[in-house]
Amino acid sequence: MKKLAALLLVLSSAASSAPPVNGEGRFGDWFKSLRNDQGQSCCDLSDCRITKQRYSPNGYQALTETGEWVDIPPDKILKRDNPIGEPVMCYLPARGVMCFIRGFEA
Repeated sequence: MKKLAALLLVLSSAASSAPPVNGEGRFGDWFKSLRNDQGQSCCDLSDCRITKQRYSPNGYQALTETGEWVDIPPDKILKRDNPIGEPVMCYLPARGVMCFIRGFEA
């Protein structure tokens, strides 16, 4: 039983660290080019996800994989092209939002 639990833990960790859709394919170079204002890479490719966005009185918010809406600090919003068209957030619970690219807005 312990071996099964350990295997499930490893598999769930691998699944949660998978790169985003087209992260290594068509949009791979774009994901790798994401840099903050200081020119540093925002994160590892596996930390970025296509997400949902909304605007609140506090500014932009994005939805995490656990279903929690998090505030996006203004200095984490990258003002650049978005060939995907959907919001992308690079986020780790321990580090918070590392960068955010807005999706097309209606």
